[in-house]
Amino acid sequence: MKERPMHTVLRTAIPLLILAVGITGYWLLAGQRALETQPPPADAAPLVETATVTPHGGGLDIPVDGVVVPYREITMAAEVGGRVTHKAAAARAGNYVAGGTLLLEIDPRNYELAVQQARQEWEQARTSLGELDVELENFEEISRLAQEQLDLHEVEYERQQQLAERRVVTATQVDQTRQALLQAQSQVIDLRKQVQMLRARRTRLESVKDGAKLRLERAQLDVQRTRVSAPSDGVVVRDLVEVDSFVSPGAQLFVFEDTSRVEVRCNLLMDELYWLWRQRDGAAPPGYPTAADLQPGRHYQIPRAPATVVYELAGRKYAWEGELARFDGIGLDDATRMVPCRVVVEQPRSVRLWNPGTGSLAFGPPALVRGMFVTVHIHAQPSAELLRVPEEAVRPGNRLWLVNDGKLRTAEVRVVQRHAGHAVIQAKGYGEAEHLGVSAGVRVITSPLAVVEEGMQVRERQP
Repeated sequence: MKERPMHTVLRTAIPLLILAVGITGYWLLAGQRALETQPPPADAAPLVETATVTPHGGGLDIPVDGVVVPYREITMAAEVGGRVTHKAAAARAGNYVAGGTLLLEIDPRNYELAVQQARQEWEQARTSLGELDVELENFEEISRLAQEQLDLHEVEYERQQQLAERRVVTATQVDQTRQALLQAQSQVIDLRKQVQMLRARRTRLESVKDGAKLRLERAQLDVQRTRVSAPSDGVVVRDLVEVDSFVSPGAQLFVFEDTSRVEVRCNLLMDELYWLWRQRDGAAPPGYPTAADLQPGRHYQIPRAPATVVYELAGRKYAWEGELARFDGIGLDDATRMVPCRVVVEQPRSVRLWNPGTGSLAFGPPALVRGMFVTVHIHAQPSAELLRVPEEAVRPGNRLWLVNDGKLRTAEVRVVQRHAGHAVIQAKGYGEAEHLGVSAGVRVITSPLAVVEEGMQVRERQP
């Protein structure tokens, strides 16, 4: 009976004791958290390395891989038929020939005879036309005299009528005068018909003469076509006929590659093409039209831009100057999702060292030829303002850590290009970058940090 009150006391006291301990622990932890959230002393802030954001001077180089392809590959065919009587020694596969060099000759004798025959026909038509002109001139003169005679008969007939009214002449004399008038009229009509017939005949002879002239020119052209010459400076890729072979019109003779210029086939990403489109906003390269004078077809043409084609051989780099000239078709490639385009090199033999001091041009490729795998540096001039920062300053997610009054601020930017330890970024006109203070002259953190919080205190390492 005495233990029951003690048991009751314990049952009441233990919960109260647990509650008191919990409240005390809560206040102790709350006080510790308040101490932890207090800003650390200035000398305890992380020490960071910084760099200055600088403007990106000059243009924007866009490097892309490419392969050299012929500017023109011509399949040369016979325009006339016949036996091959001559083939030049240079008309062999692999030989370089200058434009206009005679490569092959087809027996021209049949075509020379056709020229003589057409010339005789033309001369004959010309002679006949001359004789007809003389005859026509004579008939026109006779017709003129007959008309004058008719005029005299008309005057005489009117006079005879007046005399007959005064009974000076008889009716028989008047009839005789009328009969002479009718004969003169008939003669004039006959002469006019003959003149008209001669003129129509002359028109036919003119057509005959013109036809003979055309046949003569065609025959002369066939004689010229028996001599096959190089259309331009280039290389004979394949020769398909030999001397004494008979060829018919349309038969293939040579495959010829024009080396007066070459093209480089390459592909651009849409992000890279974007910077070429940006050249239209007041920063177009020389010779490119402004938006005011763009023609409808210009919307399907690539903005022209200078380019440098680089080929590496034995540790040396050789360069040629070119120009981004056109799209290779239209739209994006289905497999790569890139834009095919062509770069034209006007002087494929004008080579220079890309990295001077590494060797001599005498030991490099003398010309840019098909099949070379090259790197194309397209020199764009974007109108947007670009900035330059060390590459290590760009954090995951394309973010920068800026230092503003000793505090860390983060800003998201657009990375345009990374090259040689630096990153080119776009600040203005992209998101909130300009509002967050990304501009030339601000300080950006380049060293790593274990913990990053917006607005945290940092210390810059002094140089």
